[in-house]
Amino acid sequence: MVEKITKWSYLEPLLFKRDFIHLAEISKKIGKNHSVVRKYLNYFEEQGIIKKKKLGRMSLYKFNLENFLIIEVISLVEKERVVFSAEDLILRELIGALQAFINLKIVLFGSFVENPRKAKDIDLLVVGKCDEESIKNIGKKIGKKIHLIAVKNLGEVSDSLKEEIKGKHLILNGVEEIIKWLI
Repeated sequence: MVEKITKWSYLEPLLFKRDFIHLAEISKKIGKNHSVVRKYLNYFEEQGIIKKKKLGRMSLYKFNLENFLIIEVISLVEKERVVFSAEDLILRELIGALQAFINLKIVLFGSFVENPRKAKDIDLLVVGKCDEESIKNIGKKIGKKIHLIAVKNLGEVSDSLKEEIKGKHLILNGVEEIIKWLI
């Protein structure tokens, strides 16, 4: 089996976290030992992509949002998440069908992101003018009901929904703009 980790994967636990995160938490989330994770985090710190804070013996990390490349870096992490997630056949079919809507910004969020087979429905945020019926028909084809939240712009999304999206999501279209909104 091919291991699904690249240097960008080491940054995934930091996505959209406001506070610093402990090295042990990062290691646990990506399933790698502390010394390997520390090596990659030190590299990203040297590049100015993340910040490190020492609290006693603890090493804490978070994204350096002042870095001029941060949107591009987070975009790489997000796009990699979509690529690895597409190994699930149901998720791959959904992503493939939604790619046809190139003029929309699309975020898949909620339980379906974690476990497409066990999730009862598909939570989908769509930004822009869309044919809601066409999108809901995609759900019928894969046997899941789509809970569609369609808005004209990201400013219409409530703060509570935005926080929920930050927790579990895959950005399918409009990656850079969605990232700027989530930050």
